[in-house]
Amino acid sequence: MLKDKFKGYYTVEAAMLMPILLTCILLVMYLSFYVHDKCVLDSVCYQAALRGGMVTDPEVDPTGKAEAAARELLEKRLIIARNTVIKVDKTMFEIRVKGSADFVIPKGIVLIPELRKSGIKITADKKYLRIQPIEAVRALRAGKSVKQILDNRKGREE
Repeated sequence: MLKDKFKGYYTVEAAMLMPILLTCILLVMYLSFYVHDKCVLDSVCYQAALRGGMVTDPEVDPTGKAEAAARELLEKRLIIARNTVIKVDKTMFEIRVKGSADFVIPKGIVLIPELRKSGIKITADKKYLRIQPIEAVRALRAGKSVKQILDNRKGREE
């Protein structure tokens, strides 16, 4: 008799809890996608700066090498981020690789109107020194300074 009185009790509770549970699951899932894409972009920018900084041949363009490395490393590794832009800058001392991408969440999932329109911008900015450790140690042992090393390199590049 008591059983018949509360017959649809679990169905009503489940109907109230399922939207909350599904929202939490989707939120965690998209948060993990964001963290993955951010880590991949950071890693790619650092590896590209490293490859560009390792170029010692004066005939090879370090910025082109870094940009090609970034494109190669990024290929099909981002889950949701789109419109990836890689920018490489070179100074006498360092190679700097800046990357950015748009993390766009599908419209049906996001409840905040501003995020539906623009999405979230993922950025990464990594740099690597252009002085090679072996080159610096050899020059310092020969009595040269780091400035002389860079001046010699600058003279070769121009």
